[in-house]
Amino acid sequence: MSKEASSTTEEGASQRGERKPIAPRVMAFVLTALVWLILDQATKAYFNAQSLGGVLGGPYLGLFEFRLARNTGGAWSIFSDSTMVLAWLSVAICLAVLIFFIAYMREMTVLTVVSLALVFAGGIGNALDRFINGYVIDFISPVIIDFPIFNIADMGITCGIVLLVISLLVSSVQGAPSVEQG
Repeated sequence: MSKEASSTTEEGASQRGERKPIAPRVMAFVLTALVWLILDQATKAYFNAQSLGGVLGGPYLGLFEFRLARNTGGAWSIFSDSTMVLAWLSVAICLAVLIFFIAYMREMTVLTVVSLALVFAGGIGNALDRFINGYVIDFISPVIIDFPIFNIADMGITCGIVLLVISLLVSSVQGAPSVEQG
């Protein structure tokens, strides 16, 4: 069956109150989360083996450089030395994301699924750092603005939240009644 026919079938099933298949959404969530988590952990392993504090590369395009930092707090070092509290908070948020995904996956768009997977993978990646190392490994340092050093997990969380907001806005616009409907 073509993608167009599959999409039409899903839309028709949704309009008739039938349940949409979950396998594509589960696969999208698992693959996105797994790929992002592997990328995060691989880059952190590489940079954590480097010298702390010095510039390891860059600046690239005048935007960022690589500089290893070990963060026991959150962004901008808030809650410094609260590693375990932040680790358990990350686990709780990841569990909430997973429960939300499982409960509502049939109604989710692919964009919503991917956004939740990015948030989930980022949270797990940083939680793993906190539990295993006692700190989060950060290495991407912006040079054009004063901004905290961050990592791939942080990018996943941020991009996931932005994509989730976009997905929700698009869904609400598409689901809004038109002037003709009343």
